[in-house]
Amino acid sequence: MAQDTYTSGSGNWTAPAGTWSVLVECWGGGGNGGNGGGAPSGGVCVSGGGGGAYAASTIAVIPGVSYPYSVGGTATDSTFNTNVVVAKAGTSASGGNPGTPGSGGAAGSCTGDTKYSGGNGGSAVAGQSASGGGGGAAGPNGAGAAGTQGGATGTYAPGGAGNNGSGGAGG
Repeated sequence: MAQDTYTSGSGNWTAPAGTWSVLVECWGGGGNGGNGGGAPSGGVCVSGGGGGAYAASTIAVIPGVSYPYSVGGTATDSTFNTNVVVAKAGTSASGGNPGTPGSGGAAGSCTGDTKYSGGNGGSAVAGQSASGGGGGAAGPNGAGAAGTQGGATGTYAPGGAGNNGSGGAGG
């Protein structure tokens, strides 16, 4: 069985001859961590961005017909056939020192038969130069884990574990 994989951009996928159904899997883009204003020394502690959600469905298609897709970049949703399968993006962290962590893409806002949320970003600790980890991406095996809260001064918090992906490190 042939498999097409798209990792960036948008376009159209055309159903091959004899193909009447396909499994579509989408991952929403993860959010950015906060802007620390300089790294590694001189910056401020910042919170992590949220991980992207996962959505999947087996859908009916018609051979020879084209279907639009869009692969979400940073904090952008991924879609197939406009709104038939939608994986919501994680949001970016806002502010600095310590700022507000980004939220993981919410399964409840996705469309598809299987939906999992991305992990929330970890929070930074005010007054310390330790940033929160990024939230993990969701995947076909479940939701992404939350990023870890920033720790002692000068440390990096690990990102949340993803299901078929991984969270970003704190910075």
